[in-house]
This record gives sequence, C-alpha cells and structure tokens, in this order.
Amino acid sequence: MCELAFKLGRLPRFHTRRPTPVVLSSGREIHPSTDAFIVYFRHENIGIDKHVAHLEPYSGKIWCLKVRDNKNFIVERGGTMTFCGNTDEVYGSIDNGSFRETDLLSPSSPYSASKAAADLISLAYHRTYGLRIKVTRSTNNMGPYQFPEKLIPLLITNALRGKPLPIYGNGLNIRDWIHVEDNCEAIDTVRRKAISGQVYNVGAKNERTNLEVARTVLRLLGKPETLIRLVEDRPGHDRRYSVDTSRIKALGWEPRHTFEDALTQTTEWYRRREDWWRPLVAK
Repeated sequence: MCELAFKLGRLPRFHTRRPTPVVLSSGREIHPSTDAFIVYFRHENIGIDKHVAHLEPYSGKIWCLKVRDNKNFIVERGGTMTFCGNTDEVYGSIDNGSFRETDLLSPSSPYSASKAAADLISLAYHRTYGLRIKVTRSTNNMGPYQFPEKLIPLLITNALRGKPLPIYGNGLNIRDWIHVEDNCEAIDTVRRKAISGQVYNVGAKNERTNLEVARTVLRLLGKPETLIRLVEDRPGHDRRYSVDTSRIKALGWEPRHTFEDALTQTTEWYRRREDWWRPLVAK
C-alpha cells in the first residue's frame, strides 16, 4: 500500500514534546483497499472514498509502521496523530466469550505482534506526550477492492474461474466478519465521538468458520462444494477471534449489514468487476 516506511527497531527519535510526524507518500493513486479501511494515498494526502464509505472527505497524512510485508497505518492530522486502525488479531485466540479492550494483548505470530506494536507505540505517545490518539481493533473485513490474496476475494475469484478454494487445516477456524462500510462508519464514529487514548473494538457478531464462508460463497455463485480443498494449516493460525463491542456501541454505532447481506454484496461486486481483479490474479 505504501512505498516508504520506517521499520520496527529503527523508529525516528523524537526530542520534542510534540513529535514531528514522519510523512509517507505515494506518487501514484492506489485503489481503495478493504484492509486499509478504504483509505488510499495520493501525494501525501489520504482520503476516504465517499461512494463506498459514505463519509466526509478527509485530508491528512499517514504514518506507516512496517515489519517485513506487514504495514500498520496511523493517521495524522494537523501535526497530531489522531487514529490507529488495527485488528482483533492482537488479542490472540479465544475459545469462549469475547475480548474486551482492557484484556491483555497476546498475539500469536510475528505478523500480529507487529500490529500490537503499532497500538502500543501509539498509546505510549498519548501517555508520554499527550498526543490525541484513538485506536480501533476491527474484526475481518469484506467488501469491494480487497485484493484477491485475502480469504473472501480469493474464494470468490477462484470460484468464478472454476478453480479450487483452498482452506487452511480442517476449516473450522472462526472469524467475525464485518462489511467495510460498517467499519468505516465505526471509524468515523470514533473520530468524532471517542475519548483520546481509548481503544474501541469493532465487530458485527458475524462469526463463521472458514468452511461456512466457503460454502456460502459457492452457494451464492451456484458452484459445487467439491471445489473446496483443505490444505496444510499455516503456522500461528489462531482458532477463534471474538471481540466485545459494548464500548463503541455506547457511542451510538451499530453495524448495518448482516453476514448474508455483506457477503452477497461483496460476491456480486467481484462478479461485476472482473476488469479490476483479473489483472491482479494474472500477475
């Protein structure tokens, strides 16, 4: 998503009470990505696609904390870091119940540990320097413009081409799925109403196993379940993610999409927009 980054362990040293932001830029327009909450770069500015997210235009700059191929985005506005968008992966796996924002972070992989680092660095600057920072930890997103390497677009684009749908392990890993529009509206709610220095879980209580997701995609596309292929599990693959969203709901936010509605809309978008994703899978 971005071409420049500062790496964990090589962070800039700030000597003033109000740190100077590290500004990262991209010289080209990049399509909105579900993973970046419909945030895109253009000449040091970021914006939110109003047609997708239904949010007001935003102009600001961005920090990117990069660990190998993992990038964590921290939005900065007017010289002040104001938002860190993160993931429920930072909590690790939970067999029963749901994680609250005050629960211990226990990431299972270096990938999710780097995301936890973004949270901790952001909150540390709030405590030490008084930076106005607000953090969200979202569950898995689905929606338009998500790259085909991610689970749902991978399943959809493979099914549309009649190719096997790879599912890790026994397919019983559970994730909570949220439509990206709901996530964007949650972020906007946090931006406008949240308390600085607070963390807000964002989820839609749409928990499904990966097998259930694959079967629903195949049903929506009229494809046979024989396309499903169980493959070797990946290291550090958490069994279940689930977050308690009471704190953000107290701000007046609620998700608008059911799982079925969100997946139907997403599947139809990829069906109509082969012009967008086919060049990506051909590389």
